Amino acid sequence: KQKAIDLYNEGNSNEAIQTLEEALLNESIESNSKQRLFVSLINLHLRSDQPETAERKTLAALAESPQFMNAAPISIMGYYQRAGNDEALLSWCSRLIGMDIPEQIKGIALLLFQQI
Repeated sequence: KQKAIDLYNEGNSNEAIQTLEEALLNESIESNSKQRLFVSLINLHLRSDQPETAERKTLAALAESPQFMNAAPISIMGYYQRAGNDEALLSWCSRLIGMDIPEQIKGIALLLFQQI
């Protein structure tokens, strides 16, 4: 993770993303560490103004193992809120509301959806 942070700080966001993606493929990394790496990857995509990629990867991860994905969907909600992009936030929240995901995430998405 630190290598990816250093790469990003040096202006090498694509290399930083690739470093995190490679780390996620490592079978020896435990589940909690993989979840933190995944959230770092999503946040890096968002910092690089790649929200569509962040959404796509998060939706794929949610479909695979929703019980382990709490922070990534919320990071995307926060990104759209900070950008003032209500249309994208509504779209993201409506997709999450319709999915079989943890109630905590669904509840946050529903709350934001109703506030817009």
